[in-house]
Amino acid sequence: MTDLEVYLNMLINKNRVCIRSDEIDGEFSRSFKDSVRSVFQDGVLVATSGCFEILHAGHVKMLESARKLGDRLVVLVNDDSYMVRVKGHCYVPLMERVAVLMALECVDSVVWFSEDTPCNDLCLMGARVFVKGGEYRGHSIPEEEYVKKVVYIDSGIKTHDSDIIDRIKRGVTYTGMDSPDTIIDTSIIIEGGGR
Repeated sequence: MTDLEVYLNMLINKNRVCIRSDEIDGEFSRSFKDSVRSVFQDGVLVATSGCFEILHAGHVKMLESARKLGDRLVVLVNDDSYMVRVKGHCYVPLMERVAVLMALECVDSVVWFSEDTPCNDLCLMGARVFVKGGEYRGHSIPEEEYVKKVVYIDSGIKTHDSDIIDRIKRGVTYTGMDSPDTIIDTSIIIEGGGR
């Protein structure tokens, strides 16, 4: 067993997987590949995909909602080559994006891929539900052919990675209530003086 297999087996024993998609069918031993597949095939697997370049509140809310749709949530992340090829940049390296995603309690597994879509991975893992952000509602997505159900989740937060990057490039900062992106949970605002 290689050092990588030992490390990944440790994650599998904790029911967590962090792996490059082509390694699932790559040069690992058959028993190791079966162990990886077993993690994905236990219960209702929910999957989502994206770049997750700058993780923000909209991502977190969507991921938390997605996790509630099944027994496990796997996040399929576009690798750096995809970022450069399609977006023209890669500001946050893949392993840093993966580390942040794996730190979220709602995320069980992270798989990264270089293809334009995660369709091969969805087929291999047997995901039943695929989640996309609400902005994709009404659009045809290729992933819908590989799962039983597609769910669109609108986080209610209108921030996108590209908006944050654009604001940084323009030097725009927001403080306090001046921010159009300020999120106020009115359920915790209590009017009146109190004690």
